[in-house]
Amino acid sequence: SYRAGPPSTRMLAVCAWATAIGLVGLGGAVRAVATVTAGAGPAWFERTFAAVGTAAVVLTAAAFLTARWTRPPWFLLALATVPAAVNVGLTVGVL
Repeated sequence: SYRAGPPSTRMLAVCAWATAIGLVGLGGAVRAVATVTAGAGPAWFERTFAAVGTAAVVLTAAAFLTARWTRPPWFLLALATVPAAVNVGLTVGVL
């Protein structure tokens, strides 16, 4: 039996939002690596950055797993945006 996937427009929008989250995360990660490599960050920074970044990745992946339904992917992507923004804030605040 064939099960239809989510509409193409929904998948395109989910991919676009996930790409934006990934680019924000990448920008923060580059600065975080520079901070950790230089030894300029506080002791808690590396673990906190990794944990919050992992939360963003897991929530973004969950959005793809729920793309078949109407509301859950948007809710999960909105939740994933929060830790991505927190990571940028942590990185900017530490430097």
